[in-house]
Amino acid sequence: MPHLPPGASRNLVSAIPTKQWMDWADGKPIGPAPHTIRPTEYGCMINRDFIDDNDKNDIISYKKGMQGHFLEERFSNVNTKVAKIYIRGVTDSKEYPNRWVPRAFIDVGQPWKADFKDWKVEASLFTTIVDSRRWKTDREPDNSTLGKTVTKLVAAFRAQPPDYLGIKLSDFIDRYGGSASVSQTIIDGIKAAGLYNILNTPNFTMQDLLRQSKCKIPSSSSSKKAGVYARFHKSGPNVTHWKPNTTYAYTGFSRDFDERFDSHRANKALYGDLTRNSTQLSSVALCVLDSTLEHGFFYLTEQIFVCILETYRAILSIPSSGNANTISFTYATKYFLDVSKEVFRITGWCGAVNRPSFGISEGTNYSSPLLEYSNMSDKTLFIRTDAQVRDELTGRSVPMAFFRRTKMNVVPPSGRVVAFKHREPEIGGYISFTHEPWTDGAEGPIAGTPYQLVFEVCKDGTPHPQSWSRLPEVGPFKNWNQARSWAVRIEWENPKNSGKWQFTYLQAGHVSGGGLFALADENVPGSLKIYAKSIQFLQWLCNAPPAHTHNWIKKYSGAARVLQAEYDMMKQTVRFQVPTDQIPMISGARKHDDDIKAELRDPKHKLENVDGEFGAFTGKASFDRKREKCDLCVVVWRHNKPLRNGACLRIGNSRVCENCRHLGRPCCSWTRGTKKMLPDMSQFSPEEIVKANAICSALFLQLPTKIAGTLQNFDNKLRALDSSDDLVDDGDEIEDEVDVEDEDEEEM
Repeated sequence: MPHLPPGASRNLVSAIPTKQWMDWADGKPIGPAPHTIRPTEYGCMINRDFIDDNDKNDIISYKKGMQGHFLEERFSNVNTKVAKIYIRGVTDSKEYPNRWVPRAFIDVGQPWKADFKDWKVEASLFTTIVDSRRWKTDREPDNSTLGKTVTKLVAAFRAQPPDYLGIKLSDFIDRYGGSASVSQTIIDGIKAAGLYNILNTPNFTMQDLLRQSKCKIPSSSSSKKAGVYARFHKSGPNVTHWKPNTTYAYTGFSRDFDERFDSHRANKALYGDLTRNSTQLSSVALCVLDSTLEHGFFYLTEQIFVCILETYRAILSIPSSGNANTISFTYATKYFLDVSKEVFRITGWCGAVNRPSFGISEGTNYSSPLLEYSNMSDKTLFIRTDAQVRDELTGRSVPMAFFRRTKMNVVPPSGRVVAFKHREPEIGGYISFTHEPWTDGAEGPIAGTPYQLVFEVCKDGTPHPQSWSRLPEVGPFKNWNQARSWAVRIEWENPKNSGKWQFTYLQAGHVSGGGLFALADENVPGSLKIYAKSIQFLQWLCNAPPAHTHNWIKKYSGAARVLQAEYDMMKQTVRFQVPTDQIPMISGARKHDDDIKAELRDPKHKLENVDGEFGAFTGKASFDRKREKCDLCVVVWRHNKPLRNGACLRIGNSRVCENCRHLGRPCCSWTRGTKKMLPDMSQFSPEEIVKANAICSALFLQLPTKIAGTLQNFDNKLRALDSSDDLVDDGDEIEDEVDVEDEDEEEM
């Protein structure tokens, strides 16, 4: 064994096995110094519950099943093997991110792959639970197999729409007389195309459609006509993204068949590559529609034909294929395939592309038409990743859910950031997350800069330190903190292509306009619109049912489109699935007045004389001798922000003023020195600043967060999805949602 100086730790040589020392003593080659060789890293998992209390100021509780990153192992001073590990949100702190734990307390998995793109991707998408009893129509417009299939599909899409469609489709169908009436319009369009009889013939073929169609494309019969069409290809030998010498079918819609036929060739998407490299190409109208019809008819009819002709790309029907590039499309497709399967079982529809007798090998459609029809915010896909995050102030581990948009946005030339918005005029629901133009890329993304959007949610309903709502800490409803539990984060690279990322938070603003203090119901004290919007949006984002009975908190139809990413550190895999761990909503019942008073008396708020005699102080300071305003009214006055009125008007002989009652509180507070609280705190002592901020946050609003300037080289433990538009199947004449300035909307 090597000689160790007296008192030296065995850690100096513990990484070198005894046998290796003996081999060197026998003259075997030494090779590279062992301490210069980077240890092999692995995934790991905690195999029992235990507490690390070596640092009394930073006690860590480990739970069985926690997974992380195994970095290295060694012997401790007491000759016990220990392992250095990293578990996000558990081991990291201001001082150091990694911790040493007993080696016996962890299991080690596969060798660590540093690039998450090398991890295996899996998908687990639920089968849609269909209930055909709900697919009712007031009449059967057509009793043929085709007619019943079209009608059943329309009724199913209306009665059981995917969450992201909300009520948009059902509203459209109902406005045009219901499922039977809309189905009749589609069936009449099929007859106009000359394909009604052949589509009602069992085992019809592609050649049958080409022969029987009255509207060949392009031709004089198709010029200036609108509707849904089919294109049949045979690929050439030199296609890049397709199988050579293979037959394909594509379904699309247009308001001018011939014009659309010509434009496909110039398209840069994958389908354009097939068009340019096909040895055979034929196209016919499947359904002729009046070009003046509402756009919903075109999207719905195309979706029906994508289903009945089975023109989705084959890879989309394999939800566990593990292809991260197609998971977004697969998620949407799964619903339509599940519903179609049940409809076909009921009506006896024979399908098309999946039948060898049809004469086509594969479909080409990637995108689902009714997904394109949905609102921009509804069809946006978010990837949810859950993690434990340590609160730097308390050391508490907070369960968090991060909803990351799969596509980055680019700041428009105006420089005004509209990170996200969701609007449902039918219920008067609207929310947007915006910021006025930045002039410095170090403060925020400037015009032309790509940026990412992340919603951060504290799953336990505790307040987020950068919450979007900026609500005061004390409120009248039991779920008040849950309305403060989520934040809006944007990230951008600065300088461009530098690899250095910055972030900041968007928060509700325009305080000077009083928007943060407007009531959703003038008869309900404390029913702030910003509180209602926050709960309303959180329900939509988390797809959670309401836990309140307030009719002034509207419920958005449907829910956000979300897939959850589960990271298996042991196996180095990422599984995308429909979220199963629901984030529950907390009861929105009103708190008892005594509970609100107890919150106000919490020492952290630094309030005095809570629910005391109106205008009374516990020993007056010189600043308070002529004071006639309670703490809230002083803060409101000093910040020059209107609330209900500028005065502190007592309600009768009670202990509450109109402003405090407006915010749902049963009493006022009277703290010495609050009259001194000026917006400019440069003359304050550190203690006075702490006190002023505490009172303002408790009673008035959460102070704005300043994160800009914080540089962070992101090493996201996230598997990105490639949502490139190159995957989309060429697209139809989609009506883009215009991002107008929200002049008539109440901006928050």
